[in-house]
Amino acid sequence: MKKRGKQRWLILTCIMLLVMSMGLSGCSKAKTSTTTGQSAGEAAAVVPTWDQLVANKDSKIPGAQEVSGHYSGVMVITDLQMPQPKNQGKDISDSGEACGYAMMMALKDVPLPVSMDLQVGSDGKGTLTMTVQGLTDKEGSKPEAIPVSYANGKLTMESQSDPKQTVTQDLSITFLNKQYKQALTAKAGDEKTKGKSAQDEITQLKAKIAAASESEKAGLQQELQQKESQAKYRDVSSSYMEQMANSSATLVMNGSFSTQSSDQNGVTSIKCVLSAVNATVAPPQMK
Repeated sequence: MKKRGKQRWLILTCIMLLVMSMGLSGCSKAKTSTTTGQSAGEAAAVVPTWDQLVANKDSKIPGAQEVSGHYSGVMVITDLQMPQPKNQGKDISDSGEACGYAMMMALKDVPLPVSMDLQVGSDGKGTLTMTVQGLTDKEGSKPEAIPVSYANGKLTMESQSDPKQTVTQDLSITFLNKQYKQALTAKAGDEKTKGKSAQDEITQLKAKIAAASESEKAGLQQELQQKESQAKYRDVSSSYMEQMANSSATLVMNGSFSTQSSDQNGVTSIKCVLSAVNATVAPPQMK
């Protein structure tokens, strides 16, 4: 079981993040927190796309002996294609399959806070253990150490080939620069704004549910749960990214990985973007 988990780490990681959101869709209520904005008089940085953020890399490359340690960051599902639930019917909004599918789609482009422990030897071989706050840190979920190799700034997560899967990855570790910090701060502010918009939509949805007929309430309730999860992650992650930008980190691990697999239900394709700095940031409280 452990060996199989390592062999299929990429697709399992992506799917796990999303499928476990069925537990989230159990409908935890979002709570908001306040975060600090830009300093007065400071020019607002252009908000990058997630791909632009992780493409922000310094030309200096750390050696294998420098990269081990704890990293704090965010993972974002930027592209997601998957088969729709088979059990299409009037009760689909009540089914676990449909609920999970809806939550997967709802979490696309939403930053998920992650913490990682990277251990690399002088030969460039080592392991990476990743925890996703609010998901893989739940009781009964213990992330495994993933075999990795590091050379010339590139971090490669090892996996065995599977003819039914296509796996691509482009992860690097470079020295952190001023431009990356500015881009990260701008992205944090953008996520905070989106979180506030989601809270406004939550208020409106609650009013709709109160006035809706019984036949309409199930669909509206599912939409409310999706918005609450979005607001929660955007709120927590914006604070997390601000702390990352203000940390004394010297390295940044960033890039992307994607998987595509097919089975009797169809094709599932997922792309995740990862951006993290080598600093210990207080884990966000996911409630």
